[in-house]
Amino acid sequence: MGIVAALIILIIGVAIGGAGSNEGELKDEVASLEKSVSQAEGSAEKAKAAAERAEAVEAEAIKAGEEKAEQIVGRAEAKAKKVVGHAGIESEHLGERISEQEAELTSLEEGVSSKEAKIASLRGEEGEAEEIAAKSEITDGTWQAERDYIPGTYEAPGGGGCYWALLSEPGGGGIEGIIENGGFNKHQILNITSPYFETSGCGTWKRVGE
Repeated sequence: MGIVAALIILIIGVAIGGAGSNEGELKDEVASLEKSVSQAEGSAEKAKAAAERAEAVEAEAIKAGEEKAEQIVGRAEAKAKKVVGHAGIESEHLGERISEQEAELTSLEEGVSSKEAKIASLRGEEGEAEEIAAKSEITDGTWQAERDYIPGTYEAPGGGGCYWALLSEPGGGGIEGIIENGGFNKHQILNITSPYFETSGCGTWKRVGE
């Protein structure tokens, strides 16, 4: 607006100072210039109003965008909370399931340990039974009580070449070391409880009692 006014003043000055200009023409030019100024002012007002409307529209658009963004964020947060809640419940269920499986595993391990202990006990009993069975038979030779045979009542086929001796020490140690001896017939039954026992030609002696 300041530039337009300056131009008007300049043009008026030129018009006044111009040779051959008359007052009527000058008035017409001034009126024309005033009209142009008025139109320019009107255009400026319109532009200002348009700018203000544009600013209002922009503000409304920004506000609407912010509201929409808030709505989107709100929905996203609600969905995230829902997902987290479901995840928490699922995690709790998984934890309970894991605890149940751990308890079941512990029970199985205890069962296995119990069975292993029972197997070991049975093997021990089996080994003991095998040892007892092995020490419940006596063949030809000189044997030590408890180490080689279990004292008790034994039975052997016997025969004419059968000889046995209950000894107080290995090798007999002469007549003094012989507690009792015998044999020379079939079907021998003898209570063998001496520290040592010597036998030959009698077959296998088998324990038949205490």
